[in-house]
Amino acid sequence: MFGCTAQWKGKVPATENARLFEPPAGMFADMAHEPSSSATLCGTLSLFVHVITSPTFALIGCCHVLLATPSETVVVPVESAHGAEAAVVAAGAWVPPAGACVGVPPPEQAARARAVANAAMPRAMGRMQSSSESDRARHDSATHFRTSYGSPVGGVRILDPDLARRLVLHEARAQQTPARELRDLGDGWLLHDPSDAEPFWNRLIAPNWPAEPIAFDRRLDEIITLFATLARLPHVRPLPVGGEPEDLAHRLELAGFETMGADQRMVLVEPERVVDLLAAAEARVAAAFGSRAVAVSGHDLGSTNTRERRRWAERRHWATDASLVLAEAFGVEPARRLALENDVLACISRPGCAMLLLRVDGEPAAIARRATSEEGSYLSSIGTRPRFRRAGLGALATAILLRDALAAGGPAVHLAVESDNEAARLLYEGLGFALVGEPAPDLLLR
Repeated sequence: MFGCTAQWKGKVPATENARLFEPPAGMFADMAHEPSSSATLCGTLSLFVHVITSPTFALIGCCHVLLATPSETVVVPVESAHGAEAAVVAAGAWVPPAGACVGVPPPEQAARARAVANAAMPRAMGRMQSSSESDRARHDSATHFRTSYGSPVGGVRILDPDLARRLVLHEARAQQTPARELRDLGDGWLLHDPSDAEPFWNRLIAPNWPAEPIAFDRRLDEIITLFATLARLPHVRPLPVGGEPEDLAHRLELAGFETMGADQRMVLVEPERVVDLLAAAEARVAAAFGSRAVAVSGHDLGSTNTRERRRWAERRHWATDASLVLAEAFGVEPARRLALENDVLACISRPGCAMLLLRVDGEPAAIARRATSEEGSYLSSIGTRPRFRRAGLGALATAILLRDALAAGGPAVHLAVESDNEAARLLYEGLGFALVGEPAPDLLLR
């Protein structure tokens, strides 16, 4: 047995994390049993999910009997209380509303989080792994070099729960595809990809659960059951600020969840500096590479105008180059290279998603992605191949994205960076970004 939970004709094995090489030879009749959970009220008194299970036995081979449970899940309409008024916006940057808490944080006290190096199936996290186990870079982070642009917003931390919720939801919506859905559960959102078991694409976002222990434990059991019915590992990502209960991460760790890393949300607060910063980034790259040619190519917002779209073969070749940069920049194992390439093709084929690729003497060197909608722009996948680092390519790619994001409009420009990637955080602060809330951990139950 290995891997994750399997289902036999709708029956979920009672033994966790079990998968058989072959389906059972036979299933005995279900035994009478009270439902393990029922329709539950939460949040604004809205129903969120109805799960019913009862035990049975499966015959494996000629003599091996395994306890299993048939499971029925009914998702019913909910009345969400997640909507929030948009924050005040000025020139494409978020401005703290009246009463918002903006301050300078105390010195960092949390120990550097080490991600668990585990190649079990499915792979531990969708965060791209760097060459060093102790130095993991998020798929949405920049290369590791310090900025020389200055950091006028360094140390500023915006403590606005409504802003934090809007940013994490916009990130999830930016990661949706025709097959990958975002479901409102009434007290959180579920991002689910039926075709990819990668935990990064299957996570519960921004939970707002009851603090009372019995109600909390009941809700946690229901969420674990929900992930089991989807044949996915339970994966929870709390809000950077304003989540409930406040000690959610600690409670989940006590329940057996592992912290797989943490990221920090950042939002652009100084858009007026972007033009000058772009010029400085271009000058730095020119000085670093001298006579070597640095070229930028991109696919802009999945245009439906056929004159602006390259032929399929050209787009496939471009996506292959882009996936090469992503794989080397974030240490992706070879088995996922094709998935990266397909993800790039999906981005450049749909409205709202744009990617740019920087080449040095024709060789792919750095990459960046922007997802833009009426809610703003989310920047991600900013990375540089190791042998092209420390020359300003990451800063140049980010500055170009910022220029285009501001031109596209929207209430906010934001990104996320690994909490232990100080170099990337300093780079983004130098480009006018400020931190939102505290580091938000990724919690996974194996």
